[in-house]
Amino acid sequence: MKCHICKGKGSIELKHHNLKICEECFLIFFKKKVEKTIKKLKLFERDERLLLALSGGKDSMGLWHILSELNYNVDGLHIDMGFGELSVKTKEKIEELSKILNKKLYIINLKEEIGYDLKELSKFTKRVPCSLCGLVKRYFMNEIALKENYSAIITGHNLDDEATTLLKNVLRWELAYLGRQTPLLEKMDGFVKKVKPYIFCYEKETLLYAIISKIPYSKDSCPYSLNSKNKNLKMAFHILEHTSPGIKLNFMKLFLKNRDFFVPFRERELKDLVKRCIYCGYPTDREICALCTILERSKNEISTGK
Repeated sequence: MKCHICKGKGSIELKHHNLKICEECFLIFFKKKVEKTIKKLKLFERDERLLLALSGGKDSMGLWHILSELNYNVDGLHIDMGFGELSVKTKEKIEELSKILNKKLYIINLKEEIGYDLKELSKFTKRVPCSLCGLVKRYFMNEIALKENYSAIITGHNLDDEATTLLKNVLRWELAYLGRQTPLLEKMDGFVKKVKPYIFCYEKETLLYAIISKIPYSKDSCPYSLNSKNKNLKMAFHILEHTSPGIKLNFMKLFLKNRDFFVPFRERELKDLVKRCIYCGYPTDREICALCTILERSKNEISTGK
């Protein structure tokens, strides 16, 4: 197999791009792809202060490396959910990359912040861990970004993640969620801008970049990922991609091209966010935000012995 770029020996085939490429050319190709996405979608400028949410996996760790290589001013934030030895090992990988890149790193320990780890919070509230995890992460990402004056929160969601979420929302006709799904969620009162530079990058590409670049990252999966509702949809989409290379990318690009149709449904939802939580000040549609409501409920259950 010959590399289509340098004409040397190729070792990687990207069917969705109809491209055969060597490892060295792939690294250049992938960095350009990410930078092109940033510029085309106007996600952020080079002089902005950026905060990247780090799970410790290949996507967020690879993205931190790429953005640093491209000379963007990006620091990291990791939220320790309390997964025991898994969390310890993950934190070690993140701290290692932080030192390599010479970038600032914030670490939030959920147990220290709210008195419960994710498992305990799920038990007390009787809510599924994945729902609580998203709620907690969104809250603390926004809180740290506002407190430390970052202009944008970056996440490492790749094309496979986003296309799967999009398919789920289409199948369930979640109109407000469709209006919310975008690689650029602009800032608004109380919320920092959120961006996804990997929106057009396949999981295969993000994995290859992390491996070839020898980036330290956690290879362990979240203990709750096996029960994720998105898993079957992701597998189904993988089969479609195998028979029709590029279908995920086309699905996402065509959606973004026509996303304006769903925006009004999102705007209706935003009109309700006119209050501030009486406890923490977080934007909400009621007196007490979702996280503070959960914490209050948990405290009540403890005090009553339930």
